[in-house]
Amino acid sequence: MQDDNDAEVFDEDAYRQEVLLSAGGIATAQRLDGNVGYLDIRTLHDANVAAPIASAAMTLLAGTDVLLIDLRRCPGGSPLMVAHYCSYLFDDPTHLNDIYDRPAIRRDSSGQRHPSLGRSSAVPTGLCVDRLGHIFRGRGAGL
Repeated sequence: MQDDNDAEVFDEDAYRQEVLLSAGGIATAQRLDGNVGYLDIRTLHDANVAAPIASAAMTLLAGTDVLLIDLRRCPGGSPLMVAHYCSYLFDDPTHLNDIYDRPAIRRDSSGQRHPSLGRSSAVPTGLCVDRLGHIFRGRGAGL
């Protein structure tokens, strides 16, 4: 959408529709044989819109012994959405990153804001994250 000056204008309704049509950026959330959870995330939309969809996926995967998170086709996105996903993986609030805004001379810290959001103590005993062929593995509660 563009305004009278030919500048692009953000259309919040269209964005919300895009998030819904893309299932909040989630291509697959399923339980595999052997009590393995698989989550394929394609983008990290704004948490204010996509968090309820992500929560539904994480609820489906709760109680699995291992959680595989596939980020190979995810270009990134909202730090708050990363924090939302991490709230299911860490027991305690955890500092995740800092973003430095040079023009404003300001640093914003991002962290997991809601420890154990919706988890009912069902922390996977194993976690595997694949990002462009680089695999991170964690083990145990409170990864």
